[in-house]
Amino acid sequence: MKHRFASLALIALCAPCLASADDHAWIAQAAAQAQAIGNRADYELGSDSNGPGSNVPVARQKLQTLRMAQGLARQLKPQLAEWEQRNGSDMGDLYQRFGMDRGDEAWKAQQQVRRFIEAVEAAGPQNARNCIELVETWGVDATYIARLHPTVQVKAVEDARGLASMCDQFAPDDAEVRQAAAALEPRLAATLEQFAELERKALESRDWKPSSAGVAQADALAQAVKQFLSGHPEWGGNQTKGTQVLAVSVQGDWFVAERNLLGQPARWGLPVHVAIRTRAHKPEVAQVYDLSIITPTDRQAAPFEGYWVGDTWMVLASRVK
Repeated sequence: MKHRFASLALIALCAPCLASADDHAWIAQAAAQAQAIGNRADYELGSDSNGPGSNVPVARQKLQTLRMAQGLARQLKPQLAEWEQRNGSDMGDLYQRFGMDRGDEAWKAQQQVRRFIEAVEAAGPQNARNCIELVETWGVDATYIARLHPTVQVKAVEDARGLASMCDQFAPDDAEVRQAAAALEPRLAATLEQFAELERKALESRDWKPSSAGVAQADALAQAVKQFLSGHPEWGGNQTKGTQVLAVSVQGDWFVAERNLLGQPARWGLPVHVAIRTRAHKPEVAQVYDLSIITPTDRQAAPFEGYWVGDTWMVLASRVK
């Protein structure tokens, strides 16, 4: 009899030990699932642009991650409510239920799951509003777009147009979002027409400048520069962009790029224009860069070591010779 009461006392003292191991394991697993989705930054679309050409793929990735997160949040929300009915919802309840150490683990996991559900539920409408704000800034606000470099103005509006078609997908049940997203297209069309006309006029006004007649061996130098850039990982060797070096023209004579301690030329620079095209360019357009090609030594000749970048602009590809 004495041993029986001792056993009962031990059971009473260890009541937390008898709390459902399944409940403790479930909340830990739920927290791990929420964490596996990623940080909030992985599914929240900010109102800051990623730059023309990058906004749509970024938004598409965040929409995909958000949908995964929403599916998990819908699954976890009723399960968490049932779990809290059985075990309690505040720290004291969970300490009493699971004991100090395991209760602390359960409380931290519970808070993580709660925050996850709340963040995901808020992310859809907020993403939609941020998406609309991005579209209005980069695709509608002509004053803002005019401050961008001319080579990316039309691209920015086209990118915003692609983004506009995604805004209501973040919050498909929000009538206000649907209405605001639907109103974007006519405004985008007007802005695109405005900047496309500016681009057309700029293209018509520009010609490809051939090599300067006064530079010795200009054609041979241009060919050497083209060969150098065609194999360079940032130019013709860039497989990601699919860059093609179309032509090079020498725009002036050699200049001193660097002097040694005695004031003598240590490296030389050669001013050139380089016409390129990538997969992102329209077929009828080439992009021209004003570069200075730098030698590694004091010899005014190839091989070349690097380059300095000046301005850039677009020309009609048919004019590049």
